[in-house]
Amino acid sequence: MESVYTLLDIQKLRTSAYRTQSNGQVERFNRTLLTMLSITVEERPFDRDEQVPLHLLAYRTSVHSSTGMTPFQAMFGREARLPTNIMYGPLPEGPRQVNMHAYASDLRQNLETAYARARQYIGLAQKRQKKLFDKKMNFKPLRVGELVWLLDSGRMTGKLHRPWTGPFRVLQTIRMVNYKVQSVERPSMVMVVHYDRLKRCHQRQEHLRETLNTVESERTRPDCPQRHRRPPMGLENFVETG
Repeated sequence: MESVYTLLDIQKLRTSAYRTQSNGQVERFNRTLLTMLSITVEERPFDRDEQVPLHLLAYRTSVHSSTGMTPFQAMFGREARLPTNIMYGPLPEGPRQVNMHAYASDLRQNLETAYARARQYIGLAQKRQKKLFDKKMNFKPLRVGELVWLLDSGRMTGKLHRPWTGPFRVLQTIRMVNYKVQSVERPSMVMVVHYDRLKRCHQRQEHLRETLNTVESERTRPDCPQRHRRPPMGLENFVETG
């Protein structure tokens, strides 16, 4: 695979686990496709696999707000010729002689123009998205040795589920937003997680945790109550003498 990456000039990147924002473009497309399928799956639930190509065609021929063009135009340098264009548009011209060199030159020029336009739109979209994101972002870097809670995204089910596990100790800062943490209870558990899945473990929470552990241990090993028992009553207590 490394030779294929080199041949196609592909740079393989790795992302943090349970961090969908790292693959934002792919995850956003998956979300859009699922939304499109959910609209029609109720009426035709048994052939949803056959509907995927139609939804993909609709997606690829729709103008994206981030690029200002359709994915088809960004890929091929021209708009797709759809059945509606053939039915209601002007009639296609007859066969004509095409100069391959002129066609390749025009295609390259169209692609360069499309890429320049897409870069301009993407830059504006990134600034707009960053402005919206920074409004609700409150980033406070963690220090090495600090105790934190870890968000367990793999088992977030049920209303009474405890989403935060730990505590964990910060061992290393990796690229400002990724941290290497180690479990306090299981030192062999070391992982690299994103800042969004960590929360500071304050002293009040630690004290509460110790209190809960103490109460739980007292419940599992109750002390015997100290009670004064009366001796059992015998027959002489009910028989009158004399």
